[in-house]
Amino acid sequence: MEDRAATSEKFYDEYTIEISRFESNMTQLLAFLHELRRLPGLMQAADLNVSTAKGENPLRGSMRITKIMLPAGRGPGSTN
Repeated sequence: MEDRAATSEKFYDEYTIEISRFESNMTQLLAFLHELRRLPGLMQAADLNVSTAKGENPLRGSMRITKIMLPAGRGPGSTN
């Protein structure tokens, strides 16, 4: 897992985590993605890659998780 530096835009900051390799079964992966969507805020999984070898149970994959945060004092109508 790799934590990337935040990128700052005019009205928000974006935080990224790269998960370069994971193993899971389908039930666990879907539960994780479901919980990710239920979290408050603007968080999402992107670049999700999943594969399995023939005859093997665990799924293998990688993904990037991003979160958008709106810092206090920045945004439309802000004087800063």
